[in-house]
Amino acid sequence: MVLARDLSGQATHDLLQRRCLSVREALVRDSLYEPAHERSGDRPDRGRALATSWRITPHPFLLTRQDLAFFQSLGTHLLAFYRALNRLYFESVRGMQPAWVHAYLDQGKPESLISYAQMNRFREEVPGVIRPDIIPTENGHVITELDSVPGGIGLTAALARAYSEWPRTDGQPAQGNAPSSTPCHQLPEIIGGRDGNIHGFAAMLHAHLATHPEVPAGCLAIVVSEEARDYRAEMTWLAARLREGGIEAYCVEPQDVRFTEDGLLLDQAQRHDRIAAVYRFFELFDLKNVPKAELIMY
Repeated sequence: MVLARDLSGQATHDLLQRRCLSVREALVRDSLYEPAHERSGDRPDRGRALATSWRITPHPFLLTRQDLAFFQSLGTHLLAFYRALNRLYFESVRGMQPAWVHAYLDQGKPESLISYAQMNRFREEVPGVIRPDIIPTENGHVITELDSVPGGIGLTAALARAYSEWPRTDGQPAQGNAPSSTPCHQLPEIIGGRDGNIHGFAAMLHAHLATHPEVPAGCLAIVVSEEARDYRAEMTWLAARLREGGIEAYCVEPQDVRFTEDGLLLDQAQRHDRIAAVYRFFELFDLKNVPKAELIMY
């Protein structure tokens, strides 16, 4: 009996170790992680995702069904919050609400940034991707920040694919919604499915273009500034997955965008594609450091 338990424990250990190695190999293959002993100083463009030391778990983070229901309902509430806050701000600017509202939100910001925020073309715009930073407490979840230019979109999508490559005990890929508990030999189902992040980002882009029918057809330019270069690897990965799904998307630097009388063009590696939409992956505080920022924002 002791020998049987020892062999069973060793088999479980080997299985979990293989899972971790599989996830690691998938991230290395996707150029999203580089082992410490293979790093060199001649690739400054690789970004922070490749220079971070991680500990890889054999299981994705597990959620109870109650937590899952909370997160699945959260997006609608956060979008409503953003829209209400946006309306409150502009009504304060126009004198329809107390002036202290916009004064409080504008404090510490340079005048150029405030001018951008108050342009008519941005008045109804809300973030295309919202990531809340959430802390679980004994009394429920607490949101500490709403990030409207979040990192981790591509990396999370790549991890979902990596964990989905391992079959469940029924022999099927890990898909769907996570169970409340999972034995060590069974891989949990991935919330949103293997490509949930990719499909969600694509749906966001389609919805945006649908509200701007006047925009000519073209590609998506994910513009990552030098200040945000740590995230360039994962956004390049995301752009490649979008292209696999039929969306012409490219992760570029600001200098790869060329302004013409007919609009923005992608000027990279002999490509001169018309840009239909720009996903801005840099903070507005970085505008002064972003080449051609005024043309991109225009």
